[in-house]
Amino acid sequence: APVSLDELLVASNANVGGPATAAGFAGLIRRPDLVPAAATWGTIGYALATSIGCALHAALTRGAGAL
Repeated sequence: APVSLDELLVASNANVGGPATAAGFAGLIRRPDLVPAAATWGTIGYALATSIGCALHAALTRGAGAL
């Protein structure tokens, strides 16, 4: 099924701004059906980015200790 512009905008907002701004934006454009998806995917994005950030920090601090 094709993706609507509203869905693309809310998804982009969830990726950049997180769940709170994406859910607010979905409400602002009068698409309450997109609020759960915005909150869910924004939160998953936080979890993934935090995990990647912690792994990157660990890798970089191990490498810096070798200097």
